[in-house]
Amino acid sequence: MVRCWKRSEERLEEERCMNGAPVWSQCPHKVFWLSLSALLLLLTVAFLGSMGHLWMSWPRSQMVRISAPDQNGVLFNQSAVVDQFNDLVTFSVTSPVNQTSTVLFDVKQGLICYKPVDQDVCFLQIMERSDYDNV
Repeated sequence: MVRCWKRSEERLEEERCMNGAPVWSQCPHKVFWLSLSALLLLLTVAFLGSMGHLWMSWPRSQMVRISAPDQNGVLFNQSAVVDQFNDLVTFSVTSPVNQTSTVLFDVKQGLICYKPVDQDVCFLQIMERSDYDNV
């Protein structure tokens, strides 16, 4: 004879199964719904986890780097970073001796910020219509 267990308030007690069958087999619909609920919960957690991973790895900005010679034939590096989420465009020009000038276009605020080489200051001006077109 198969032994089944039921929980009482203080301890596990032995319960005899009806017709020798386990208690859970008397309610197959409960087992089905419990299994289905567990499966749906597992699938939901897996789906949300994968969507979170994709959201975190989604590119928020794009960068372009160009190395080109100046008028004297000396190579210098240019880079442009476009952040579409914040409507920002950043241009940087680096000379062969590793000096960088940077220009930031803030399209939302309508501002341009310029930081010249070897200076700790930035110059700020309001964007003109042609600046919007060029950016």
